[in-house]
Amino acid sequence: YELSTIWSSTNRVTLTFIGPYNVGLVFAMVLFLDRNFLSRTMSFLLVIMSGSRTMMLASALYGFFETLANNKKHVFTLILAAVSVVVVAHVFTFDTRFVKGISKLDQTIVHVIESSKVRPAAGDKFDYDILFHSRSDDLPHASYDGLNIDFSLYLRFMTWFDVFKAGTQNNLAFVLGKGPGFYNSSTDSSFVRVFGETGIIGLSVYLLFLLASYGLLKSHNVQGIVVMFCASGLMIDTFYSSIALPLLLLILGYYSNKRKLCNP
Repeated sequence: YELSTIWSSTNRVTLTFIGPYNVGLVFAMVLFLDRNFLSRTMSFLLVIMSGSRTMMLASALYGFFETLANNKKHVFTLILAAVSVVVVAHVFTFDTRFVKGISKLDQTIVHVIESSKVRPAAGDKFDYDILFHSRSDDLPHASYDGLNIDFSLYLRFMTWFDVFKAGTQNNLAFVLGKGPGFYNSSTDSSFVRVFGETGIIGLSVYLLFLLASYGLLKSHNVQGIVVMFCASGLMIDTFYSSIALPLLLLILGYYSNKRKLCNP
């Protein structure tokens, strides 16, 4: 891994061919896979270095409450959990992206709603690509701050509105979606993309898969892996990640086989 500005405007840890969001997710999953104190400490450090606000919040809060519930007598684990919460709180205090994002949330939503009213529903992939690359056309690029919006959230919300508008324009699109690969440009959310491409049926199957995965891993006390996968899936396309999804499937396969061996 290396610190790089290739994927964003600030130095964030990246791997050879994936950006900081996937790095944050992968090491958040490893954080709840390996109970070794040193491994968990290093994993959490890399989550922080990735700069993923979603993963920092999810791993710190879930880790803290999980520790309180399961490891009340493990002093060092409790210390790590408490320090994690403090570190994340400190990072967010000085992270202008987070502070500004919260303060600008209401105005961001207002601008998204107003802009989405005049955007047509995508009829085909070409239409969607045009919509995707024109999400910020109605914003004066020189005055994002003057508009008092969080630009990152604005782009995500606009994409979600476009996907839901296309997915609800008729019953067929709502039930079966627009088809696999329709949203070849990112939708910045696994759940939104699965719904858009496979409809309510596909989304229901996906949720059942995640629920079953959680149940399997909970029996081995590593269910935090699925929680991290879902938390990140709210903001990025984790289902389509060439790193995160295969890692989840490998972990599920390992524990599924382990359960079969223990219960022949």
